[in-house]
Amino acid sequence: MASCDSLFGLGLINSYMTDPVEICNSGTSTITCYTHKQQHKAVEDTFCVGTNIVIDFSKVHGEHQATKPPRGVAQYHSFDSSSTTADCKNTANFPTTKFMPHHTLQMNSFKDQTPTSTDATRESTTTYLLARDEDFENAFHSSADFLNMELVYQGLNLNKDDTQVVLLDRNPDGPFFEMIQNAFTTPNKPLKRAANYNNKKIVFDKVVWHLESPAGIVFPKVGNNGATGCHNEYLYSKYRQRVLSAFDLWDVPPPTVPSLTLIVRKRTSR
Repeated sequence: MASCDSLFGLGLINSYMTDPVEICNSGTSTITCYTHKQQHKAVEDTFCVGTNIVIDFSKVHGEHQATKPPRGVAQYHSFDSSSTTADCKNTANFPTTKFMPHHTLQMNSFKDQTPTSTDATRESTTTYLLARDEDFENAFHSSADFLNMELVYQGLNLNKDDTQVVLLDRNPDGPFFEMIQNAFTTPNKPLKRAANYNNKKIVFDKVVWHLESPAGIVFPKVGNNGATGCHNEYLYSKYRQRVLSAFDLWDVPPPTVPSLTLIVRKRTSR
């Protein structure tokens, strides 16, 4: 029986971080992926970190919408060939790496062994590419995304003061826009989208590809609903602290009379 720590704590983080897999090296760029296989899944969940990575935003198509696009690929960017390049050589691990669903859309266009463009603008801030869940407005699925962000921030020791978050999808802001802004970055680094890069080539000193929602630890199959008895584990505690601190509520005592929020989930035609 898996322990709370291995499902929701430092044990889970360490499982991702223990055996990093280099999928592109032998140059001035690198791409390293971190994986973990949940006990109910046949494949691993993955997030990746790249250094000296070039994204040509003239080859990234689809701006974000005022309303939610149809579910599926219409909610995400399309990428022309060589939209993402790096000065490294794919290793034997590259073709066997199971990228997360929306990360795959970008990495299908990736080209290795490409010298860094001399005409590109360099971005020195660590950049987190957040392709949100298809149900980005849904509290449950969004919680999966945000707990995954907490895991990645903890594993990579990311500091929100030094991290730029890019919403790499075409969805509208949504109800959690302010929370992402306050909890995972700072006011002097407003959330960006692909369109903010104005079709330019950008060299990212360090870029992080999101651990996407399907890897979420809130889903019932994780630990056979063990989350109920593990609610004080490391990831949950750190995530609570991050969000409450972001809104200056961390040191505010709870109300004498507790309140309950009920979310009624009903699929609409939109």
